[in-house]
Amino acid sequence: MDLQYKLGSHAAAEIGYTGSRGRRLMYGNPDLNADQLPTHYLSLGNQLLNQVPNPFFGVITDPNSPLSGQMVLSNQLLRPFPQYTYLNYTRSLPGASSAYDALSLKFTKQFSSGLSLISSYVWSKALDNGSEDFIGWAIGGLWRDSNNTKLDYGISMHDVPQSFATAFVYQLPYGHGKRWGSGAPAVLAGAFGDWEVSSVIRLTSGLPLLTPFFADNPLADNFGFPGLRFPNLVGNPKPSNQTTNPAAAGGIGPGWFNIDAFAQPGDFMLGNAPSRLTQLREGATKNVDLSVAKSFGPERFKAQFRAEFLNLFNHPTYGGFYYGGWGSNIDLCIDCGQLGTVYGTRNDSRNIQLSLKLTF
Repeated sequence: MDLQYKLGSHAAAEIGYTGSRGRRLMYGNPDLNADQLPTHYLSLGNQLLNQVPNPFFGVITDPNSPLSGQMVLSNQLLRPFPQYTYLNYTRSLPGASSAYDALSLKFTKQFSSGLSLISSYVWSKALDNGSEDFIGWAIGGLWRDSNNTKLDYGISMHDVPQSFATAFVYQLPYGHGKRWGSGAPAVLAGAFGDWEVSSVIRLTSGLPLLTPFFADNPLADNFGFPGLRFPNLVGNPKPSNQTTNPAAAGGIGPGWFNIDAFAQPGDFMLGNAPSRLTQLREGATKNVDLSVAKSFGPERFKAQFRAEFLNLFNHPTYGGFYYGGWGSNIDLCIDCGQLGTVYGTRNDSRNIQLSLKLTF
């Protein structure tokens, strides 16, 4: 839904709302185990690791199967399909949900007085329990319980709460037929006329990070649970002085996280921290691209020299992935000793391009 209002003969302002809801979406590459131990049995604790007589002894005879011996772990017999060691769902499994709501503002100025401009601001929120999966090319989507993926319904991995963008082209008003300098000598008109400046400015919130996690997950190792071992959240996960410093000698440096906000859950417990927290994000995008162009010659044969400065101020956007997407550029492992260390950026450094174009 949009409302547009005309401002004079060359400009318009617009306000709009966009909302969408998704149901029965694909989970992607889910790593969801249909044979996971039902969650309520975790209350049995260490009893789940007891050895008990195996009812499949003599029936399952593959010597490589853990179900071929005389004894078996008791938790195996409590699973939905105890005759199997695992049953993973395929990539085409449906069932995820999503929601997106956005308020947008836009101002457009058609070319007049040498200037054309379009500027927009979007304030939005994206939620789901089926974000892009964490396999190579993707961003990340993990679940802690195959039987209850709604536990991980929350901020989407592509949620960008605030986004501002402006693009403009401005022909400087000096030279032949322009506001100033129409009668200037040919040398001055040639030197100072027919200049054009254009720019694209983009300022956005950073993409969410996965919540920091522990290296080992006993629930995955022993009972078929998926995903990572998320912690219990006991404080504000964002430090008051967020920096890109590596770990300090003898402990964790300021880094990207407040390590005291995370506590290790018990071996038979699911951590209560959401898999994505809106406070934990990659660095914000602050990008300015600038182009300066100078035209020469009459209309029939014209040359244009252009200098383009991409990421003009060389601002780093900390975050992203390395090795084809297999690891985060911001260390997320709580008990590996480097939590919050920043290894790289998701954007490129300043790039300057020069070009010459001939038109006839």
